[in-house]
Amino acid sequence: MGSEDNYETFSYAIAELGKMGLAYLATHDGVGFGRSDKSRVFTLFELKTLFSGHVMATCSYTRDQAEGVLHAGVADLVGFSRAFLVNPDLPARFQNDWPLAEPLAYEFYWDAKKGLEGYNSFPTYVADEGEGVEQSS
Repeated sequence: MGSEDNYETFSYAIAELGKMGLAYLATHDGVGFGRSDKSRVFTLFELKTLFSGHVMATCSYTRDQAEGVLHAGVADLVGFSRAFLVNPDLPARFQNDWPLAEPLAYEFYWDAKKGLEGYNSFPTYVADEGEGVEQSS
């Protein structure tokens, strides 16, 4: 997929969407979903420059990467959908520097035989005795 004029086409579309007063524009940033060599790739910074509303970055961000794009001002929000699925206590894990469960393989999401398995069955982290626990307020 892809087209030689992707950059120009989407630059225009993003700027026009910004004029519509949308609450936010979400983008899949990183890891190459749907990328092609036919056109230059948008950076998150370019998207934020073109879109006048809030920008949400998603796609396999770590806590540190998310903090980086937020502090740099190139995104207003970072989504953690796959990380949240396998870490239902993700904010507490981030806050306490607890390890994260490994994301599921992509095949997991497309295997109809799995049914609802996993979507609500991942455990929360159990801290060892003496391990500091901060609660967010």
